[in-house]
Amino acid sequence: MEENGREFLKNLCNLFIAALLAVLPLYTGGTYYHLGDTKYLLFRNISLVCLAMWAAVGALVLVGNTWKKSGAAGQKRRYSPVDFCMAAYGIAVLISFLFSAYRQTAWAGYRDWYMGALSQLLFVWIYFFVSRNYDGAAFPVYLGEAALFAVALTGLLNRLEIDPFGLLEPYGAGDWEYGHMLSTVGNINWLCGYFSVSLAFPLTGFLYGKKGVKSVLLYIVSAAGLLLLIFQGSDGGVALAAVGMGLALFMGRKKPEMFGRGILLGAGTCLLIPVMAALVAVRGSEKTIPADGNTYEMICWRGWWLVGLLLLLLWLFMKKAERKWRNIFIKIFLGLAALGALTGAGFYLVGMDRGDDWGTGRGGLWRLAWEGFLRADGRQKFIGAGPDCFAEYIYGILPAHEIINPIGHWAEAVFANAHNEWLNHLVNLGILGTMAYLSIFIFAVFRYRQMPLGIFVLVMYGIYSLVSFQQTVSTPLLFLILGICESRLRLYLDRENRPVYNLS
Repeated sequence: MEENGREFLKNLCNLFIAALLAVLPLYTGGTYYHLGDTKYLLFRNISLVCLAMWAAVGALVLVGNTWKKSGAAGQKRRYSPVDFCMAAYGIAVLISFLFSAYRQTAWAGYRDWYMGALSQLLFVWIYFFVSRNYDGAAFPVYLGEAALFAVALTGLLNRLEIDPFGLLEPYGAGDWEYGHMLSTVGNINWLCGYFSVSLAFPLTGFLYGKKGVKSVLLYIVSAAGLLLLIFQGSDGGVALAAVGMGLALFMGRKKPEMFGRGILLGAGTCLLIPVMAALVAVRGSEKTIPADGNTYEMICWRGWWLVGLLLLLLWLFMKKAERKWRNIFIKIFLGLAALGALTGAGFYLVGMDRGDDWGTGRGGLWRLAWEGFLRADGRQKFIGAGPDCFAEYIYGILPAHEIINPIGHWAEAVFANAHNEWLNHLVNLGILGTMAYLSIFIFAVFRYRQMPLGIFVLVMYGIYSLVSFQQTVSTPLLFLILGICESRLRLYLDRENRPVYNLS
């Protein structure tokens, strides 16, 4: 009975992973209208069904696993630091919900966002469910990578005014949705959040995998994802692409072959940018690119050809040079790349609007979030206003409409979060919840430091969280990937009974 239960939970876990990685990003219900609701309901329902089945079948298995001896080592299976951090975060969410003055919102979440206590607790459950039941099956990951490529390809076709699923048919060139809703994920901000986690799979697969057909396919998927991040229309996505490439090169600094793969990926992406820009010009589809930014000017920069060819030459040098010269070259290249990135970021930040208009209004939102936190009493500072209760609290105590005056498409909008995940948590979950959430990232970096998949997702999601927020198409995948990393590490330690030094 116990063995059958284990096998059932493994199969259920594989199907659940496949649903989140492949079905969730592609399912739209045939329209962009209330797409966020559509995807959230799919996520919630799938998760609750799996949770119910896990509870019904897995109680005996979980009890048996708690103190089960592991293999020949004869040691008790221990809980990891990440386990404790996840549990602490779930407890903080529950406390914040129970003492919230906005109990209904705190449980279900603010309308159109749904990041209340129910979702937060499902995120924590995802980690524990996957970390205890994932058996290393490859097919859910392959399906997820295929879905990522489908999302990227559809988005690139959208930028050429090709709409394979008819999602843009109700909108014209003058509508906000025409440039800001993309592929099967929707809002370009959501799209970037999705890529901040899902892109970790093909990137690590290409950089660390063996040569062959699979490596070529992963190269194509990775390049397509990076290319769409350049063309999607927000500065955050461009920065995310740069972080992904920079991280790939940094992690390969001690392995010339892997560093060379990173160079090759950068070369291919840079050479594809002017090709895609030329296709946009030929089709006259410039209006599909948001006008409230400098994306079109950036992609039309003629220097992409030069950068791409230069990187291609450097890749050839890496293949032919002796190991000593390759190591010297890597250090010089990384130093110059870091200097260039810091210089570019400095010029970008200096050129941005100041005050409340900084970051397309994020300056005002961040100021409101901080002021709201400071105005709270001691108890609320510690446990927060309640999960996803940012708007309920901030708009109730501060003249938010006077400070943030949306225009155009967002004229009637209410900002339901701070557009900074950490400030948002500080208001919603207080110091207790924010520190518990931060501890997940800190301890996960140390525990999964030899696992490229974990490092990629923690860094990319963590950096993008500074200008974004929790979303249905990204945050569940963060907890899912951490669960995958924990599962692989636990299995490795159980079998080998020794630390992991090189686990990709």
